[in-house]
Amino acid sequence: MSNMFNTINSKIPSKKSAKTEETEKTEDADFDPSLLPLPASSTKTATQRIYRELRLIVHKQDTPSNDLGFYVKLDKLQSVYQWVVQLKDFDPTIPLAQDMVRHGVKSIDLEIRFAPDYPNLPPYIRVIRPRLLRFMNGGGGHVTAGGSVCMELLTLGSSREHGWSPEYTMEAVLLQVKLALSTLNPPARLDRNWKNEYSTREAIDAYIRVAHQHGWGVPPHWSTLFRR
Repeated sequence: MSNMFNTINSKIPSKKSAKTEETEKTEDADFDPSLLPLPASSTKTATQRIYRELRLIVHKQDTPSNDLGFYVKLDKLQSVYQWVVQLKDFDPTIPLAQDMVRHGVKSIDLEIRFAPDYPNLPPYIRVIRPRLLRFMNGGGGHVTAGGSVCMELLTLGSSREHGWSPEYTMEAVLLQVKLALSTLNPPARLDRNWKNEYSTREAIDAYIRVAHQHGWGVPPHWSTLFRR
């Protein structure tokens, strides 16, 4: 998994309607992250970096040739330290994409939370909806039973050569998460109870459990991210 940053060869083009694209473009053009409230635990270093990462993504969302394959929901932002992201336009041949079409699911919705020590510590990423098939039942995609995205690059790793690096951009991270959800060994699938959203508590508990099983370091004070 630590070598996944070298495996992206192509992106899947976005297929938005002209009306939707125009609406999103207008929202993005008017967006100013500095107007959003900051959590009490925010730091200057983290805030400046998050502003920069968000502006870069918003700028690309605002271009006609946008083919990121994900979209940051600006109308859902209550703080720059907490994002809601929609993963879209999966390869139509993979089981996950076929499940989504079958059930009318338009996107995999993620929540991203940033610690005050970001970018020295990785962001925390979890699936909000839809609920995915658990690994023990044949599911995959690097998503825990509780919905956390658990990849070594989102942990402190097992050594200095692995795990999170402050140099990783959020665009690259989101592309890796989408790539992980697209893997086929085993493939991610929608659970039969796919309409049931994951809770934050089950997500963080599962993240810590899986990280410890793999010997990956868990960033300190993770639970404080959920007191905002």
